[in-house]
Amino acid sequence: MGAIIEASPALSLDPPGGSEKDRQRTRNLSAAEIRLVWDSFDRLGYPFGPLFKLLLVTGQRCGEVGGMKWSEIADDGWHIPNERAKRGKGHLVPLSSLAREIVSDVPQIGELVFRGRQDKPLETWSRAKRRVDAKIPAWRLHDLRRTHPNVRKPRVHYNVRKPRVHYNEYWNGGTR
Repeated sequence: MGAIIEASPALSLDPPGGSEKDRQRTRNLSAAEIRLVWDSFDRLGYPFGPLFKLLLVTGQRCGEVGGMKWSEIADDGWHIPNERAKRGKGHLVPLSSLAREIVSDVPQIGELVFRGRQDKPLETWSRAKRRVDAKIPAWRLHDLRRTHPNVRKPRVHYNVRKPRVHYNEYWNGGTR
């Protein structure tokens, strides 16, 4: 005779729509929160203030923006090379006038736009983000990427109508 199961194995499964943790990862910042973080970014200063602003304005990944090099910026936009892009597919990110203004205010020291010590990539992201967390609870840096396509509020203006978020489903007509 077989063993009797005391509880359904399905009890350990997440409900439809994913776990609470997964649902929180779909967070977009509200217009009021965008204004709060934007002002907090101003107070952070270089390198993280302008870096975080560029995350929101371009909608690109943290690693891509954090590794941005001066040589990748051209008149037609920011050329992310294959070796730094997800799935090895480099792409062109058109830079709005606001994005160009943010970059132009960054001191041009070394090869990296946002540099740590000795022209190395930054390493203290979480510490800088915590300084912003005091104003906005329960958010992640990736929320800036998710919020980017929805931003149409004062203080954040775009010249580019189609955001370049580099999701294959987005460009193939699917949903994100």
